[in-house]
Amino acid sequence: MRRRDHTLPGLFLFTIFALAFSPGIARAQVCGDGEVEAPEECDDDNVADGDGCDSGCLVEEGYLCADPTFEIDFFEDWSSQGFLAGPTSWALSADNLTVSQTQNSGPGVAMTNLPAVGVTIEFELEVETISDDDFIGWTVGYQSGDHSNAQAEYMIFDWKQGDQECGGFAPRGLAMNRVTGIPTLSGGCSQLGNFWTHTGAVSEEARALTLGSTGWGDNTAYLVELQYETDRVQVWVDGVLQFDVSGSFPVGNFGFYTMSQAEDRFTLVSPTDSASVCGLDPDADVDGDGVNSGEDPDPWDPLICGDSDGDGIDDCADADGDGDPDASDCDDGDATIYNGAPESCDLVDSDCDGSLLDEFDDFDGDGEADCTDADDDADGDPDVTDCADFDAAIFTGATELCDEVDSDCDGSLVDEFDDFDGDELPDCIDEDDDGDSVSDDDEAIAGSDPLDPDSDDDGVGDGDDIGDPSNPDDSDGDGVPDFEDEDDDGDGVPTADEGGFDPDADGVPNYLDDDSDGDGFSDEEEGDGDADGDGTPNFLDLDADGEDGEDDVDGDGDNDGDGIPDYLDIDDDDGPDADPDGDGLSNAEELSIGTDPQNPDSDGDGLDDGFEVVDVGAPVDSDGDLVIDALDGDDDGDGISTADELGVDADGDGEPDPDADGDGTPNYLDDDSDDDGMSDHFEGDGDFDGDGIHDYVDLDADGDGIA
Repeated sequence: MRRRDHTLPGLFLFTIFALAFSPGIARAQVCGDGEVEAPEECDDDNVADGDGCDSGCLVEEGYLCADPTFEIDFFEDWSSQGFLAGPTSWALSADNLTVSQTQNSGPGVAMTNLPAVGVTIEFELEVETISDDDFIGWTVGYQSGDHSNAQAEYMIFDWKQGDQECGGFAPRGLAMNRVTGIPTLSGGCSQLGNFWTHTGAVSEEARALTLGSTGWGDNTAYLVELQYETDRVQVWVDGVLQFDVSGSFPVGNFGFYTMSQAEDRFTLVSPTDSASVCGLDPDADVDGDGVNSGEDPDPWDPLICGDSDGDGIDDCADADGDGDPDASDCDDGDATIYNGAPESCDLVDSDCDGSLLDEFDDFDGDGEADCTDADDDADGDPDVTDCADFDAAIFTGATELCDEVDSDCDGSLVDEFDDFDGDELPDCIDEDDDGDSVSDDDEAIAGSDPLDPDSDDDGVGDGDDIGDPSNPDDSDGDGVPDFEDEDDDGDGVPTADEGGFDPDADGVPNYLDDDSDGDGFSDEEEGDGDADGDGTPNFLDLDADGEDGEDDVDGDGDNDGDGIPDYLDIDDDDGPDADPDGDGLSNAEELSIGTDPQNPDSDGDGLDDGFEVVDVGAPVDSDGDLVIDALDGDDDGDGISTADELGVDADGDGEPDPDADGDGTPNYLDDDSDDDGMSDHFEGDGDFDGDGIHDYVDLDADGDGIA
C-alpha cells in the first residue's frame, strides 16, 4: 500500500469564527472550551484522551489536528487524460460552506483538508436542475495526480439518477466503489470508461441498502452522514443507514465528486462548531508496529502489521503493488506473483501456496506437474526422447517384445523379428503375414499359402481369388479353386495373360470375363493370338484382323472358305471360295481352268473370264483351238484379236460396232463380220482403200463404189 501526502492547508475554506470579546476584557485559558490558546496545541471541545487531542489539549502522537476550518485542498478532473466530456467548473460560496459545480463534465473531484478517518462528517448534496440524470457523490483518499498514478487507491461513492445504456450500462442508485490504478478512458458514454460501468480499475464494493437502485431526485437536498474508519465504513442518508461495510480501506481526506451532471451543490453541515478537528496522520505509526497509518489496514492494532520476518520491511508494505503485502507475498518484486494469483503450469509458484502442482496432473507423484516435469513417468528417459511419457515400461533402450508396443522407442515394432510382408508388423502378431488381405487363419481353412500373396502366381492375389475361405471361388466350375487355377474363367487364355483390367468397362475383370473386349466373340473363340500383328491379342482387339472393320461387323462367317472366320481373317479373298477379281469365278474355279484369280480378264480381250467361261466344267473354246476363250486373245481364230473386233468402228461414226453386220453374232465370234461373203480371216484387219474402216468390216474394201 502506498504512502499518502496529507497536508492541512487548503483551498476551499470553511471558517468557524472565534467569539468576539469586548475590548479590555480578558479571559483565562481553559482546555476543553473549544478555544485554542497558548500553550494549547489543540482544543476539540473536550478533555478526553485518544481522539487526537488529549486531556491537556496537546496533539496526540500519530494524529494531525487542524483549526475548525473546512478547506478545499485542490480541484482536479480527468479532462487532461483524454475523457471526451469537458472539465469541471467549481465555485465556492461567500460563507465558505458551499461549493457548486455547474458543468456537464467528465469525472472530477474537489478535495478538502478534512481527514476522513475518525471524524463524523455531515453534508448536504443536491442537484439543482431537472436536466440530465447522471452522477453526484463524494470521495475519500484521492490525492493530487491520482488520475494518472498507477499506484493510486481511493474510494468513490457515486449516485446516479436513472438507468442508462450508453456504450455500456450504468444503473441508477447509490454505490460504494474502490479505485485502484488508472481507470481506462475507452467505453461508456462520452468515453467515461470505467467510471461509467464500474469495471476495470473502478470496482463496485457495495450498493446502498435502500438507495442501491433508487436515483436522486431533482431539486432535492439530501443529508449525508459519513463515519469512515480504515476497517469499517458507515453512511446514513436522511437518517437511514445505507452502508455498513467492513474491510480494509485507504486513509485519506474527504472530498466531493461529480460526473456528467451539471448544477451540483455540496454544503458542509458538520464539523463546523469545534475548535479543532483531529485525524490520523497517515505518515505516523500509531500502534508502533512499524507500519505508518496510511499503509496499515488497522492503525490501532500492532498485531496486524509489523516486521515479523525481521527483514526491515513492513509486513503490510507491498513493494510490487500487487495487493498482497510483502509479509505474505512470496515474491515482493513480481506483481504477477501473490496469494490467490492465477496459477500457470510452470516452475513459478504464482499463487504463493508453496506448491507448483496445484490443480495440474502429476503422473509420477513427484510433486512436479507433468507439464513442467522433464520425465513424467520417472522411467529415467526424458520426455523429449521417451515415446510414451506416461508408461514407465516404455523407454529408449527397453527390452523389445514381439507385441504391438514399441517398448524401446526406436520407431519400429519389428526389430529382430520376422516381417514377411514388410508391413512393420512382425509375423508373430501379424494376422495376415503375406499381406494379401486374407488372414492366416482363413488361408489355412481355404488351403492357400499364408506366406504367398498369390498362391497360383497368376497375377491375381489370394485376396481376390479366395472369397469365402470355407467355400473358395471356382469361377469356371472346373473343380479347381481360383487361387490354384491358372485360367480362372476357363477360356483358354491364362489368367496371368488376361490380367485384372476391364477394357470393355462391364465391371468384370478380363480374367473372369468371357468376352474381355466386348466384341461379341468369346475369349475362347478369339484366343490370345495376334492375327494382325499389332501387339494386341485377339481377345482384347476389337479389330482382330486389322481390316478397319470391327469384329462384330466382320462377323464369324468364312467368306473365302479358307477356314478362318472373317473377324480373324486378315485376307478374306485368299480362300477357294473368294472371287477377289470379281469376274464371277471363285479362286478355286479359276485355278481349275487356269485363269488368273486376281485378274477378271485373264486374256486382256475386254471380256471377263466368267463371261467367257460360262461353264467351268466345259469352258467355251469358240475356235476349237484347245485354248478356252477366257485365255484366247482371238476367240474365233480369224487372225483378228477379240479386243480389236469388239472396238472396231464399222461406219466411221467414231463409236465401236461390236456386231458390224447386225446378225446377232458379235464380230469376235463372227467369221464374216461385215457379211460380204468373204471371211474376216481372208479380208484381214487392213484398210485397203484407206477410208479408215478395216477391210473385214468394210463392204467396199477397194473403195470403187461397188460393195
